Amino acid sequence: MMQSDGVMSRFIPWYAELDVQAPTKEDEERTAELQAFIDDVAPLETKEQQRVRLTLLENLRDMLNAWVLNKLEEKHVIVELEEGELAGRVFVSGSYRLGVNTRGSDIDTICTIPMSLSREEFFSEEDGMVQLLRARPEVSYVNPVTGARVPIIEVVWNDIELDVLCAVINRPRVPQRPEDLLDDQILVGMDDVSQITLNGPRVTELISNLVPKAKPYKLVLRCVRYWAKQRGVYSNKIGFLGGVNWAILVAFVCQVYPAAAPSRLLTEFFELYKVWQWPTEIRLCHPYEVDGLNADQWEHRPGELMPIITPAYPCMNSSYTVSKYTLRIMTEEFVRGAKLCKNVRLPGPDSKGVAGTGSIWAPVFRRTEFFVRFGTYFVIKATAPTDDQLNRWSGWIEARTRKLLEELDRHAMEHVYPFPKKFSHADVAVPFDPNKKIKGTANDDEKEEENKNDEGKDKDKDNEDSTSTSKDSGAEPASYWYVGLKPHPINTVRHGPKVDLSMAAAAWIRLIKTWDGHEPGMDITTMLCKWKQLPDDPDLFPDGKEASKAEHQQIMARVKRENAWLRSTLLEANGSAADANVAEVTQGDGEDSSKVGMAETEAEAGAKAEAAAAVKEEVDGVKMETANGSKNGVVKTEVVKEEEEEGERRANVQRMQDLLGKRVREGQEAQAAKEAMKRAKTISGNNFFDLPKVEGINTRARISNFR
Repeated sequence: MMQSDGVMSRFIPWYAELDVQAPTKEDEERTAELQAFIDDVAPLETKEQQRVRLTLLENLRDMLNAWVLNKLEEKHVIVELEEGELAGRVFVSGSYRLGVNTRGSDIDTICTIPMSLSREEFFSEEDGMVQLLRARPEVSYVNPVTGARVPIIEVVWNDIELDVLCAVINRPRVPQRPEDLLDDQILVGMDDVSQITLNGPRVTELISNLVPKAKPYKLVLRCVRYWAKQRGVYSNKIGFLGGVNWAILVAFVCQVYPAAAPSRLLTEFFELYKVWQWPTEIRLCHPYEVDGLNADQWEHRPGELMPIITPAYPCMNSSYTVSKYTLRIMTEEFVRGAKLCKNVRLPGPDSKGVAGTGSIWAPVFRRTEFFVRFGTYFVIKATAPTDDQLNRWSGWIEARTRKLLEELDRHAMEHVYPFPKKFSHADVAVPFDPNKKIKGTANDDEKEEENKNDEGKDKDKDNEDSTSTSKDSGAEPASYWYVGLKPHPINTVRHGPKVDLSMAAAAWIRLIKTWDGHEPGMDITTMLCKWKQLPDDPDLFPDGKEASKAEHQQIMARVKRENAWLRSTLLEANGSAADANVAEVTQGDGEDSSKVGMAETEAEAGAKAEAAAAVKEEVDGVKMETANGSKNGVVKTEVVKEEEEEGERRANVQRMQDLLGKRVREGQEAQAAKEAMKRAKTISGNNFFDLPKVEGINTRARISNFR
């Protein structure tokens, strides 16, 4: 897809090809199965739906153009336009521009206006675009968010969600084609907000030009986006990755495996990122400078854990929100995806899809186990008098969820997993009390509901602590978020059995309520919720909560064995197995505190080997099952071959990262020399980033292959 024009010639690829092997017949067969699967579970829009969206964008374009012409006439500004040229132009970015938008997805639009107009005029509710949008009968919802770093208008037009942004071009005429946005001179004299706004379509346009082949890229990106949503790791706001992040990661894999079929690209996507040594950054091209601009470009900064750098000037870290917890969760998901994709490549006699589909790819995209994985959940409830107020209030809370993770990080937590979706629970009973304060324990080392006597005790205790399990009918609108908690067993031993989160919750709520847009009636409540108190909502449990109970109990039993083994190991190492205070733990699902004598528990001694194996599997990665290999020498040979390929792949990735690190240092040295000499270099009228030759190596030359 790389264009050969002068604009694109400055974008030097930042990669080394790991493999240029042509697709095999098996790769093509697996690709056909992958295509059929994703078309079934996440279909693209029909031609009729595409036509509706295109008509919507044309109407928005005509409305913007008419508004710009009218405002220019009011100001007596004369601009000579060529035939067919627009005074105001609408550009799109994100999934719609990349051609991977699914049915019901929103559209990111950027309205460009000339220098004679201002952003304040655009967002005016009296004679601006906000007023015009509200006047249209097809528009059912308009919410201008002008206080954000980048102002935006949230719109629902013919049941299609739009995000409308504005960029003021420092020219009398606006760019007409998406390719015109790649001219960096368009940024000269532009304010910072407009530069950030225009960065969206510029990045999207560059990504589509920097991948070797468009068709494989789009298919793999569709799969990765669907996978990330299914696995609960799709949200830039709360610390996972969003659309542009996943688009860059997939594009990078396409660059290093330029000839691979989509089925192999998806496999290599998981294989590459499960071993990637963060915080080594992901880049699609070399950084470069632009005459007339002195924008700050990304450099390594402490605390940035998973830098994914945008290709357009000025390059930025698009994933600065990632935390150590969300990075760990995503890495675990990469490991899981790699294992399941390997099973697709080496299917055994027991390989099959999940219920409802016959696809061998279905297990890769299985829905997340979030709502059966934890015994304790930190629940956030937001309320407001109206739906419109709740939408604005919820947006503010979601954007500050990362701060909650920072507060929880002060405690002994092994896992803090924020689920990237809010729930209304409008038509289901909510068993926990919304007024309950945060106190008590959050511990996954628990007994489950199998014991009827314990169930009775829990029920009595719940009746004391909780006031209602009735439906919220007639109540004000509410939104709920869930954060899965798993205290670290070792820290639980060291610091005591109870984990009190009340201070963390109070500190975060104080921060939330400092919002300038806070209105009377907007409220927020936090609480701890046990698994059995989760609402039996189809959005949480598609097959019903009762059907998920057995899986939850299995996970909790495994967690208990692992925690008991880790605690007993630590106690034995410290010679303090008789310490009753340390041995005393509180069960995370709300059971009464009970003494667990580590040295006296026979079940733990029997489970020690099993727990050790489970811990080793979690630390070392997912193990290849070899039961069939003992019966079939061919399969066993294939497993050995796969392990050898895995080692070679890791070595190749390490070499690539070493080389990328060297390139970074060389580029920084060259840039420092240029600044010291106060000289700028222009080549053929275009401002390339001209990397020098260092030690006889031409860093601009194409690198073939490490093998």
